[in-house]
Amino acid sequence: MDLERIYSISRPVSALIIGGLMLLSFGCSRIEESPQNVFAAFESVLEKGELNQLDSFASRNSVQYFQGLQPWIVRGDEKSLKKLTPFDRYLILVLRMHLDSWSLTDWQDWNEALDSGKQNHAVSGYLREALDELFFKTALGKVDFINGITAGQLLRLGSPTGLSLRFINEEGWKIELSRLFCDSFEQKLKPYLSDQYRNRDRVWEMLKKEYGDRIDRSLYHSRIANASGN
Repeated sequence: MDLERIYSISRPVSALIIGGLMLLSFGCSRIEESPQNVFAAFESVLEKGELNQLDSFASRNSVQYFQGLQPWIVRGDEKSLKKLTPFDRYLILVLRMHLDSWSLTDWQDWNEALDSGKQNHAVSGYLREALDELFFKTALGKVDFINGITAGQLLRLGSPTGLSLRFINEEGWKIELSRLFCDSFEQKLKPYLSDQYRNRDRVWEMLKKEYGDRIDRSLYHSRIANASGN
């Protein structure tokens, strides 16, 4: 038996097999980590109400943003909120509106958790209704990679929403969730940037138009501050 000849034949065959396995493994990894699959997993977790898992899908910037927003939702008063950006103020008021069924104890527990550092989920139950609104019957269109930006159109019932969902690769694809909320806000605000609203609170006008009687001035006041008589 010519062992040298058998080895010389088997070596390229082995290399081909190994190369094929590596390519298959790489391809599977890329599929698992694709923006489309991350979005599908995100929507599945959202649909199941497993919001404490959503941090793992959100970009670092998004996690930091929603962590920093929580004390303002709980404690911010009218004077301090008016110093924030229009987007921050809008989102805080909307989230307070969605949490109108919470008891005083719920708010106090959240405040104590923030004080103690135990509130370790940036994207959690307080965002549920806002997330449901933003992702109601949505799908992700074709994802493009252009000039360092990875994004796909956000579709609703097959039609473009006018919003793009951005992704960033941070050891795996992550959703730029805070950016999407901000883009949605700016899209809604456009009709209120005209001279007609020059001397009016554009954010408040937009909120009243969007939510009607659900929006009232009490949303500018912290529930825990009211309870303590401040």
